[in-house]
Amino acid sequence: PAPVAAFVTSIPKVGGFLGHSQRGGTPSPFDRLLGTRLGAALVDGLLAGRHGVLAGWINGNVAMTPLGEVVGRTRGIDLELLKMVRILAR
Repeated sequence: PAPVAAFVTSIPKVGGFLGHSQRGGTPSPFDRLLGTRLGAALVDGLLAGRHGVLAGWINGNVAMTPLGEVVGRTRGIDLELLKMVRILAR
């Protein structure tokens, strides 16, 4: 409907990268379905007045996380995994 389209198009957009874009290659069916699920959850959230959150996949479910919980937070890298990647990349 036109009112929903006008509302959605007036919202500022931010681009993101799906996992297959970071890994390279063609998206798998799971990648495509995940993108659809996360996008639908975000649209539902916007229509419900939620903002300042990101959508993620946690334990097989869509989860909304406030940006304040993740901004500035880092995780260390698994050095054994890095070693394996370097071996496989030869």
